[in-house]
Formats: sequence, structure tokens, C-alpha cells
Amino acid sequence: MTQLNHDQVVRHQPSFSLTLVCDGVNGPANIGSILRLADGLGVKEVVFANASINTDSDRLRRTARGAEKWMTFREESDLPRFLQEKLNQGAHVLALEITKESRPIKEFQLAQLNGETIFIIGAENRGVSQEVLEMAGDQVYHLPLYGRNSSINVAQAAAIGLYCVVQQLEQE
Repeated sequence: MTQLNHDQVVRHQPSFSLTLVCDGVNGPANIGSILRLADGLGVKEVVFANASINTDSDRLRRTARGAEKWMTFREESDLPRFLQEKLNQGAHVLALEITKESRPIKEFQLAQLNGETIFIIGAENRGVSQEVLEMAGDQVYHLPLYGRNSSINVAQAAAIGLYCVVQQLEQE
């Protein structure tokens, strides 16, 4: 078996419209990892709300591995307004956060989707803000964990959650 290099890997064009919203994610290493992840999973745009992005950060550039140069991303100062506009346009909004009402991500169902999908993750220390969680309604999911910690790194959680969502979107 021969391992492929980057130039030999077949690139896929996504058939879905997926936007990743980061509510308060500020760490340069996490931002870089999220941009690289978004590129790999076919995310159309990454929206950073309540954050300040420094693309000159060595840490961000190292973890992004160049994705900061070609991924579409922007900062958003009024996340509730942005989400309401998307909802008004028919977008489906879901959040990754553990709450009393959240469901395991494996329960996410494609039948609930049509049009653009907005996937929300939260800040490293405080998660998705309450106002944004309420906008996601009953579409709040969590990653079931087995250890003593109730959470994992935001970029790792985004990778698992986005992968689950993309697998459903690809079947559309």
C-alpha cells in the first residue's frame, strides 16, 4: 500500500451549503485548527463572533497549515442578528453544546434539513451563549463522553460534530 501525498489526493466538491459559526472562540491555535478543519470538511464559510482574529499569529498559521489564506471567514459583531437573518432566509441552525435538553449528535437526522445549514460551536471556557442556544431551539446536540471531563477541546469537538453533520448532508 502506498501513501498518497497532498498533490495525489482527490478533492471533492461539496454538494451542500454549510456555515460554521464560532461563538466566542478566541485561541489562535483553535482558530487555526478550525480553519483547517473547515477546509477539509467542505464548509463554505467560518463566522467568528465575539472574537478577534489575528492572522499574523504564528500559532494560528502553524495550525491552519495555509487554510487562513483560502478559507472564507469573517468576524461578526452581532451574532443574534446574523442568525435571525439566516433563519428568515430558511437556514437550519443547530448548535453543539451540552444542556439538559441536548441530544447526542448521533441522533442528528438529515430529514430535519433543507437549504443552508448553520453549525454553531462555543467558546473554549463558556460554550455557546444562552441567547444563541435559544435560537437553535430543539436542535442542540452534544458529544457523549465517557471520562470524567464533561467536554473536550473546541476544535476537536467541532471536528467530530461537523463530520457527523457532513455525513448526513452528503447523503442528501
